[in-house]
Amino acid sequence: MRRALGWMACTLLAVLTLGFATDWDNWVELVAGHGPIKAELFYDMSTRPVTGVLVSTSDYKLYAYRWHTDQPFRIMVVRPRQNTVEGCKAGPAFTEWLGMVTTLVNGRKLETPLKGDPTGWTTLELITNNEFEGEETRLFLPHESTEAIVAEFYGLPGQYPVEWSTSAFSVIKDGCRTMGEHP
Repeated sequence: MRRALGWMACTLLAVLTLGFATDWDNWVELVAGHGPIKAELFYDMSTRPVTGVLVSTSDYKLYAYRWHTDQPFRIMVVRPRQNTVEGCKAGPAFTEWLGMVTTLVNGRKLETPLKGDPTGWTTLELITNNEFEGEETRLFLPHESTEAIVAEFYGLPGQYPVEWSTSAFSVIKDGCRTMGEHP
């Protein structure tokens, strides 16, 4: 028993030493087993049962959910310094936006990563009831619609341009006014 505890302590010490001796990006590559990802289809969730979506920025949080895939999404939006929660049934604009973000094609890894104010980044999380539960993607949304959205994928090194519409993300920040069902 003492020998087993000794080996476990040595193993833990070796892992911690390795972690402190390398920089974080190298550690992520080592643990994840990934280098830069290829410029190609990164994921296609269009056929998976997406039951929740979280979009989080410095000036709003949008959460859309449904209990079953045969039900429509409900949208809730909260904004800083407001004591209300905006809520509505998702409309056609949300369905179109969701169709866009459930398939992601990325370009080659950026040679020079974007730096800047973290409040300019958006976090997108697609939630299913299977193996892709809550993986998050950080997105830098440019001010000009002609520029590409840049993504960082959870647990993978690098930043990558993605083939999504900047204007679609501009529309979603308006919440129920643009994404809700209107008679």
